[in-house]
Order: sequence, then C-alpha cells, then structure tokens
Amino acid sequence: MRGDLHWCVTDKNGNVTQGNERLSYLQLSDTLHFLNWIEKTGFTVSQVIDTENGTVKAFWSYADEFSERGHRASMFVDGTFHFV
Repeated sequence: MRGDLHWCVTDKNGNVTQGNERLSYLQLSDTLHFLNWIEKTGFTVSQVIDTENGTVKAFWSYADEFSERGHRASMFVDGTFHFV
C-alpha cells in the first residue's frame, strides 16, 4: 500500500525535525507494521513498528562518499512512539 506520512521526531535536547514523505506500508500482524520511504536527499528509512509495545526498530541508509559499498552507509536505530 502507498500513502503519505507526516513524521515528527524530538531529540533528547528538545529539537524537533519533521517532514512529509511518500510511504510504502505493509501490515505484518495485528500489532507489527512495516514502513519505508525515500527522502528527497536519498536518505532511506525502513521501520518495523510495534503498536502493542510502542517501539520502533529502524534501518537507515544514506549517502557516504567514503564508503566502498556504493557510497552508502547504514545503521539500525531503536525508538519509541505514542499516538497523538
């Protein structure tokens, strides 16, 4: 399924970053959801969201001119969320 996503992140210092993205979505179970989007910069986000526990496991892929693997780097990131 495709759709639009508005996201908002607050870091530990209270700085807010947000954006609107074109989203790909797949429901994995009643409480697990897979989301993916590619930002205009090429920064790619893939997430598994657990609505039962309020947790997110994300995988980021982004440009890295020093990487020998297609000039891209990646990392896993853990987070939490709440519904507003």
